Amino acid sequence: MLSHLAHATTRVRLGISVLVIPYRNPLLAAKMLATTDVLSKGRIILGAGVGWLREEFEALGAPPFEERGPVTEEYIRLMRAAWTTDPVTFEGKYCSIRDVHVLPKPVQRAGIPVWIGGHTGAALRRAGTIGDGWHPIAMRPPALLGPDEYAAKVKEIHGWARRAGRDPKSIALTIRVPMEVRGKRAKVAAGDRPPFQGSADEVAADIRRYQALGVTHFVFDHTVQELRAVLANIDRFASDVRPKVLRAAGRRGAGAPAGRGEPKDKVLRAPASKASRRR
Repeated sequence: MLSHLAHATTRVRLGISVLVIPYRNPLLAAKMLATTDVLSKGRIILGAGVGWLREEFEALGAPPFEERGPVTEEYIRLMRAAWTTDPVTFEGKYCSIRDVHVLPKPVQRAGIPVWIGGHTGAALRRAGTIGDGWHPIAMRPPALLGPDEYAAKVKEIHGWARRAGRDPKSIALTIRVPMEVRGKRAKVAAGDRPPFQGSADEVAADIRRYQALGVTHFVFDHTVQELRAVLANIDRFASDVRPKVLRAAGRRGAGAPAGRGEPKDKVLRAPASKASRRR
């Protein structure tokens, strides 16, 4: 799918939300991602998760479920080595190679950006110490990640980054959340309005609220799966929400330079969703 999208598009960033890292040989995964980065001329982002379903680990013959965190971190280190060195030599607990040529290299010279999925303490530590970005799913129990909760977790990530000697501002902040822009004639549902679901003004206000926390990327899931409704929702977002957000961004000024994995035009996107995993 990513290779097809790399051919069919020219500007939009392409990514996986998320790849369960322990499920695949890291060298093979690195080579596949690098090849797709070449096909897309440098537009790939890797969302990385540790997995959550023990039965899948057992069915795939993956490393032990209990060690999925350390496995993920080691595999990411190996993948980055494969993207940035040649020949590749790596010594680890779960994987070791010596003098292996892994080609092609990604167009992105520093390697493909890795966004760490999840909201647990371990995920926050991972995002702060080795991640190029944080990529949690919001509005899904047990972590709804409302603005206050999101901000508290960002503070924790930044603390880990400082302890690791990293610049916290180098870590992209993202959010994945269900989004629905109601038509102007749609009936308002009873009860509390879920964030990112409502009128164009309400959805735009939700986006601005998270932008104020430092969020630069919004990955939107659809609330329904019927194709016509999905396309209509995308059209309403493009015509009614996006201009409001871009006008507000223009009033604030250019802002900080784009970080890794952030397109220069900072366009908000609503890509097709992929099967996700709790991280």
